[in-house]
Amino acid sequence: MNREYGLAERFAIAAADVPARGMYGLSRSYLEIYVVGAAIMELIMKDRLSVDPKGYLHVMDNESIGQSDSCSIRLEELIRNARKPKKLKGWIIYFYSYVKSRRAMFGPLTEALFDEEALTIKKKKFLYIFPYRRYFTTSEHKERIIRRLRAELLDDGPVSKETAVLAMLLETSKQLKRYFSRYEHSELKRAIAELHESQSEEWKHVLMMRRAMEEMESSYG
Repeated sequence: MNREYGLAERFAIAAADVPARGMYGLSRSYLEIYVVGAAIMELIMKDRLSVDPKGYLHVMDNESIGQSDSCSIRLEELIRNARKPKKLKGWIIYFYSYVKSRRAMFGPLTEALFDEEALTIKKKKFLYIFPYRRYFTTSEHKERIIRRLRAELLDDGPVSKETAVLAMLLETSKQLKRYFSRYEHSELKRAIAELHESQSEEWKHVLMMRRAMEEMESSYG
């Protein structure tokens, strides 16, 4: 299906395995955490969530920005009804710790991908003994995401917020270099740095979210 994917969907495809091509992505748990984190970032970019001066997330009650989809509403309700407000780092740790809550969010966020067979989950065995599950995509779906990433960041055209955040998520999760040559990887990093420098106010929250992802990975990696 040739539709426009959301940020969380694009990350899920980019970070999933394509074993036939020798492309192995994130573990099941890390992919789920990053996908939910990407959904939170998307809500901030759409002004559905705000970040207060201390870094805590709050749901925006603004009718002018329209209705959220059902997946986003579930995530907004969880954040709104939390016993105490959390920073992004706190929510990432929460979804890491509470597998049931994480998968309750991950399922609806990726349901359309499973329906389209852009994402599947398969049982594997470590050392042919220990069972585990991993997410898989196809080379066609993955290449579609990577082509757009390269076109926006390496060419002289406009770069969308979603593409810049996707690139940072892939870099932070150590996935970006898998799909680009060493020269292209350095060019991607340079392009993102230039965007942050020229639009520092616009990227303030994005940089903060990236640091939270890096802290999470260093803590649990």
